[in-house]
Amino acid sequence: MNMAENSLTDRTMDLASPKWRMAALWLLAPSLLAVLAISIFLAKTTGELIETIALENAGLYSQAIEEFRTVYTSEVIETVLQAKGIEVSHDYKEKQHAIPLPATLSMILGRKIGAHESGAETHLYSPYPFPWRRKDSEEIFQDPFAGEAWEFLNANPQKPFYRFQEIE
Repeated sequence: MNMAENSLTDRTMDLASPKWRMAALWLLAPSLLAVLAISIFLAKTTGELIETIALENAGLYSQAIEEFRTVYTSEVIETVLQAKGIEVSHDYKEKQHAIPLPATLSMILGRKIGAHESGAETHLYSPYPFPWRRKDSEEIFQDPFAGEAWEFLNANPQKPFYRFQEIE
């Protein structure tokens, strides 16, 4: 064996020695911990980002429904009330020459939007509903979220009420 081959064999044997294994372990362990820490950080950050985007989207959705009701009332209902022969009613489908109330149309719009895969839902909350909405209101308030939302919003009318939950 010549000297170059002997030197290579010595280095190879040195890499397999316990000393080199320990050094490799000291390099590998912090790398694995760093990967774990980064994974945890990314999972946490992703969850927070999803919640932030969901809250922003819900706020925009709510604002759009509210603005729709305002525009519908000022631009359609006000005009119709000045005209003769058209009625504004909750049971507009049962009446000839009738259009829906702003709340009724907002509920319809909310159901139509929620029928798509967005998962969005809208409800008009009131423990004092119109007689024709009493059954719907009772069903809504059977959900603990509705009662909590009603109490919170009455105490904090300028703050949003929300809860994140897993949906099956």
